Amino acid sequence: MAADSLISQGEHAVYSASPKVWRTPSGLIVGVAGSVDYLAAIGRVPWPARVEDAFAHVRNALSAASVPLDDGEAVVGARGALWSLSTALFPLQGNLAAAGTGHAYALGSLASSAGTPVARVREAVRVASRWCTTVGGRIVVVSSA
Repeated sequence: MAADSLISQGEHAVYSASPKVWRTPSGLIVGVAGSVDYLAAIGRVPWPARVEDAFAHVRNALSAASVPLDDGEAVVGARGALWSLSTALFPLQGNLAAAGTGHAYALGSLASSAGTPVARVREAVRVASRWCTTVGGRIVVVSSA
């Protein structure tokens, strides 16, 4: 899974030192997109070992920070499967997913590229940053291998 480091809110854009993709202590891989408030709140989630149990923890963290559930979205990787997390948590079919404003560019790149998974996700974020003005900066890759 990969993410850029650009966070934009209205007319403001900053390059974050905090990654928008990471491995939780329980082993889940989480990639997020959304408002600054959403990113800050979801970064404080005590992620459980089972992805199926994550929604309550996310909802509680967002509620504690007064952040609406629909202020962002996440893709969660667990045990070889991908899950979408927004106003609900549900498993995704297949092995391709993207979130955020550049998601269409990233999915197009993933669907049409070859190579190692790490190279493909890095290239997908690079392609999205080329065509979407709210994607950019350092690319962070977290591998499930």
